[in-house]
Amino acid sequence: PIATKIRESLDGVDLSNSLSAPIRQAIDDLLEVAQNAVGSADASVLVRDGREGGLKFLVAVSELEEALLKVRIPPGKGIAGLVFSSAQPMAVNDVSDEGSFWSGADEAVGFKTVTLLATPLRTAHETIGVLEFVNRPGEPPYPPFTPEEMDDAARFADAIARLVDSYELAILVELLFTRTI
Repeated sequence: PIATKIRESLDGVDLSNSLSAPIRQAIDDLLEVAQNAVGSADASVLVRDGREGGLKFLVAVSELEEALLKVRIPPGKGIAGLVFSSAQPMAVNDVSDEGSFWSGADEAVGFKTVTLLATPLRTAHETIGVLEFVNRPGEPPYPPFTPEEMDDAARFADAIARLVDSYELAILVELLFTRTI
């Protein structure tokens, strides 16, 4: 029967990452361009982690990317949590002076955040994540992020939010396809 032939044909096709992998790569590439344009040493994209409002790292331009991808930020914690829940950008010259800074991610990966710029990733209907720029190249003290860099970050956030939204849809389609087969 035709159903068996279709199933056999589809078994030979691996769609597990065929939709999401190129979109994730595009997010990574655009993040690197944004990091250079904004002038930060590291940059990352954080997205929702479950329904409770926590965040997880999706991609990072950092030597510590592999470790960061394992970090989970509890709901409402840190500057990223504040930016996510308020949908308002935030620039901090020295996180040690900022009460909302959550050091758990730094502790987990052995890093020292000093200067931070975070801006929400928004779609037409909701905030779906946070774009973060951390520190400057070189040694501290770092110059603060400027209003112009905050504007640049917001422009990159618009494009990255569209890609993240597409990425999440691609993951959903891949899951549905895998379960259907």
